Amino acid sequence: MLPTTAPRWVWAPSGWQNSDSDFVAALNAPQFGNPANPNANPLCGQKALVTGPKGSVTVTIVDKCPPCKSDDLDLSVGAFDQIADQAAGRVPVRWTWT
Repeated sequence: MLPTTAPRWVWAPSGWQNSDSDFVAALNAPQFGNPANPNANPLCGQKALVTGPKGSVTVTIVDKCPPCKSDDLDLSVGAFDQIADQAAGRVPVRWTWT
């Protein structure tokens, strides 16, 4: 199967619409928490600086990643491309709130 060139749009719990090219991320479930209204989670909209093998990128937290382990992030394609090659799959990163 060939990858599509059309942008994919994702509605995040934050209520924002994002595409693959946006520098966004989903935060692991342990840190994201389980608020009654995920749209009002104070972590949505927060920025994080992510550094990987190829460089760094600042992402906006817009979603929760249920399968992610504590301290993990799930990056959009656009954000991941800034820090690693997609062929690498999962990569070790350092990240901090900005």
